[in-house]
This record gives sequence, structure tokens and C-alpha cells, in this order.
Amino acid sequence: MIATLQMLAETTTTTGGSTLVIVLALVGLLVTAGLSLAVAYLVIRGYRRNRDRARLWLAIGLILLTTAPIMLQLVLTNLTEVSAVGRSAAANASKLLGLGAMLYAIYGVTRPRKTSETNGPRNESSGAEKAVLPFVPLAATTNTDAGNLTFVFAGITGVAGLFVASLAYRGYRRNGSRPMLYLALGIVLLTAVPAVVNFLLTVVTGATDAEILLSIIVANLGGVVSILYALTRA
Repeated sequence: MIATLQMLAETTTTTGGSTLVIVLALVGLLVTAGLSLAVAYLVIRGYRRNRDRARLWLAIGLILLTTAPIMLQLVLTNLTEVSAVGRSAAANASKLLGLGAMLYAIYGVTRPRKTSETNGPRNESSGAEKAVLPFVPLAATTNTDAGNLTFVFAGITGVAGLFVASLAYRGYRRNGSRPMLYLALGIVLLTAVPAVVNFLLTVVTGATDAEILLSIIVANLGGVVSILYALTRA
């Protein structure tokens, strides 16, 4: 763990920012990673208790949305020489697959087979989401084309996240389910908010890369906490 912290600190220091900001970013990252593992444990336990296919795909979706992107960032940043764009693509691809799994849990599993004809277009939509979730790279890139690709990845993730979050919020409005409300909030914080924050702080302000990273980690932390609350307290 100490070696990981040292490697993360060296990586983040090259992007600029005060020592306090860097330390806060590292602490936030580790806390987020720990809570995401708690989310993974809860959703897996929920599936093992009920053995429901919809819960299985929801569990897969939540793990890909929360735990996998953070672990990918940690591993790719510290153990490989994958570029910032590559790390961003991997993290966002994991989130997109997670959103696709959640859509499948809603449209592909829970719907009765006898109504499959009416669900055809919806299934195609969820498949499209999979084929095409935030976390900016730990080290920002100065290459314009690479930076644009990072914004594109984050933007696609944000749009897909807003769509899935709208479905969860609609479930809250229809049934008064507070877990669905916090699930929707968590998805927005994990996908759309980081994309907007990354773009605004990069393009509009003079924030350092470390400050941008800290802002996005805070959004991710809020998203994981919201989903954890939806699974335990809501």
C-alpha cells in the first residue's frame, strides 16, 4: 500500500498542484476504492440470496460502474505504461458496459417473454449503449488530440449515464422508491458530473491537473456513497 501511495504521488505531482491537494486526492481515491468494494460485496450478496437474473445483471452493472474503473485506474497507472488516453478509455468503457448491464437488467431480463415484440427496439437501444463509463486519467495529457479524445470518452459516458439515471428516477417517481432516487443520483455523480467538471475546469478555468483530479474524485466519491446508501439505508 505504501508503495502504491508513493507511485501515485509521483504520478500526480507531475501534473501540478499543491501538496495538500495531492494528498487529498490520494486519500479520496483510496476511500472511493474501498467503498466501491463494499458496493460490490453488497450487490453480490444480494444476488446470492435471491438468485434473480435481474439482480445478477444489476450487480454486474454496479460493479463495472463503481469498482472496476477505479481498480483499472490504479493498476494501469502504477503497473503499466498505458497512456492517459488509454486509461481514460478503459475506465469509461467499463462504465459504459456497466450501464449496458443495468439497461439489460431493466429491459432484457425483467420483461416477460410474451411481450418481447414490443421490447425489441428497447433491447436494441441497450445493446447500442454497451457497444459504444468517470474518471479522468491520473495524469492529464498536454496533447490536444489526446485531450479531445478524453473529453469525447467522458462525454459519451455522461450522456449514457444521464439516460440510465433518468430511468431510475422515473422508477422513483412511479413507485416512491427512495433507493431508486439515490441510485439515480449516484449514476449522475459517477458519469455526467465528472465529465462536466473536467471540461469546465480544463477549458474555462486555470485549475491545475491535481485540482481537476481532486474535483472529479469528490464527484466519484459522492456517487459511490449515494449508491451505497441506496443499497443499505434508503
